[in-house]
Amino acid sequence: MERYKSLVLICTIGIMLILGGCVRPSSGSKTPTQAELVERIIARMPAEEKVGQLIVGGLHGLMPDEATDEFIAKRHFGGFILFDRNLRAPEQVRALTSGLMRRNEEAQAELDPHHPGVPLFICVDEEGGKVARFRDHIAAPPSEEALGKGEETAAARVWAVKTAKALRSYGINLNFAPVLDLGLPPERSYSTDPARVTMFGNAAAAGYTQEKFSFVIKHFPGIGKGREDTHLGNVVVDTTIAQLESEDMIPFRNVLFGRVGGNCAVMVGHVVYPAVDAKHPASLSHAVITGLLRQKLSYDGVVFTDDLEMGAISKQYDFGEAAVMAVEAGADVILVCHEYEHMREAYDGLLEAVNSGRIPQERLDASVRRIIRMKLASGK
Repeated sequence: MERYKSLVLICTIGIMLILGGCVRPSSGSKTPTQAELVERIIARMPAEEKVGQLIVGGLHGLMPDEATDEFIAKRHFGGFILFDRNLRAPEQVRALTSGLMRRNEEAQAELDPHHPGVPLFICVDEEGGKVARFRDHIAAPPSEEALGKGEETAAARVWAVKTAKALRSYGINLNFAPVLDLGLPPERSYSTDPARVTMFGNAAAAGYTQEKFSFVIKHFPGIGKGREDTHLGNVVVDTTIAQLESEDMIPFRNVLFGRVGGNCAVMVGHVVYPAVDAKHPASLSHAVITGLLRQKLSYDGVVFTDDLEMGAISKQYDFGEAAVMAVEAGADVILVCHEYEHMREAYDGLLEAVNSGRIPQERLDASVRRIIRMKLASGK
């Protein structure tokens, strides 16, 4: 009998050694904090995957294609933005978004099956009014101008909740809204009054936060004073720093207060503000992103650039250099929304800058840390 007991004990120990990580930890094991989990994820990431987290690209069709597979499996893009060209019917949209997530999970499992993967940002511009996607199937919110003319700020919260629920039902997890610019045409601003924009912006932010849905306020430090369109070319706003701080930046300061590290991020526009940086558009400006946003407003959350394919950037810089300059300025996520080759150029430029040391490893890790933190805060 004693010999039998010894044999059972030896077999049991052997099985436990073979199973290794498959044996569940005891009830006394400590569950890692979110901060510890983020650091574990970063520690196992190769540079190629970290760089990919900095890119949100676009899709050409209704379903993932060969280029999409490349961007997920080889370049490890952090997300994709959808336009009406990608949205035809409810079942198709759900198949598209679930297909993107599945490919991402499979690609990360191949890299390291023993560590949790990082979900994609799947994004849209669902501002309301004229800027809304998938109108036949998602109720477009009223324009911000229409909401801002009303007496009840609660309407902005109600619409944010409705929008978050509708987008999530299609597998979309991030909205580039609300707009906090003052008097941005056409109908894209709550008001020209910073206090009123703050009230409605805070209400919308509360709605998204209630739903634990990621949202992006835009376009820091405020493009409402611009007289041209950055989609077409260079736009310069001659205003003093004092005026920016006392008018355009007020809604950003107030909406961001108390929301750092959660489901709220900031998009920086492409306007040039000579009083702050006479040479660079805001999205590539260290003085704007690091000086004003990160230091003056004490913001340590995720910073998105506006689309680098807009004329204000694409007519002056190549995509690789623009992406690198944006990260050097303090941005975390680079938007390249339309042409596949431009997305490749942005990724390759960033990877080359990391490998050469132009972008230090600690600078890269800082962006990846903020991105993962935001993704985990809102879930998939």
